[in-house]
Amino acid sequence: MLTVDFTVRGHSLKMFSKLSQFGTALDAGKEELLIESYFPADEQCKAFFLQFTN
Repeated sequence: MLTVDFTVRGHSLKMFSKLSQFGTALDAGKEELLIESYFPADEQCKAFFLQFTN
């Protein structure tokens, strides 16, 4: 898990990033599949993204 700070349109957004790797050594197609997901780390960041869902 990594912490990341972004500045978007004057808003300071604190997020954390989670890296997930899938597959096994027997599944060559998914062996190198890596997904990075971002999540809000505080209420201010969460509120910023929630304003786009209404």
